[in-house]
Amino acid sequence: MWSLIGLLVGQILGAAIMSLHAIQGPRLGLPQMITSRMQFGVFGAVIPLVLVCIMYVGFSASGTVLAGQALAKLIHVSHSTGMILFSTLIVIIAVLGYRVIHQLGKLASVIGVLAFAYLFITLFSAHDLSAVWQNQHFYPGKFPAGGLPVFILANCLLSLCL
Repeated sequence: MWSLIGLLVGQILGAAIMSLHAIQGPRLGLPQMITSRMQFGVFGAVIPLVLVCIMYVGFSASGTVLAGQALAKLIHVSHSTGMILFSTLIVIIAVLGYRVIHQLGKLASVIGVLAFAYLFITLFSAHDLSAVWQNQHFYPGKFPAGGLPVFILANCLLSLCL
């Protein structure tokens, strides 16, 4: 329970501080990392810059691994071959430029909505969900049965996925 409270307090404090910097970007017409130099100084702004770069590398690496594994499964190759193919595709798209990226983003949005609709319809038409609707294991007052702490934890994890 204390970890959830710590997570909540950390998120609120971090978001409050960084939102003050984020507001300045659109008003001044400068990126947040550049405007943070005004508050932290040139050398003080290096710390958030390094952390952001590490975060971007981690995000890119995890996305490449997941997409490479999915591609490998689809075309029946090894995981490393799938990651190399995915990375090559991403580099080609990046070289083609900004407009191509946005066109592909629009196409991916349409495909994602259609895939979600297909999965949603398939779930409700092919499976009997009455057992799920009859599940009464959520009791907010009882901790051992799961209850509110498990519900809050599930929502926190879901928000990380979104």
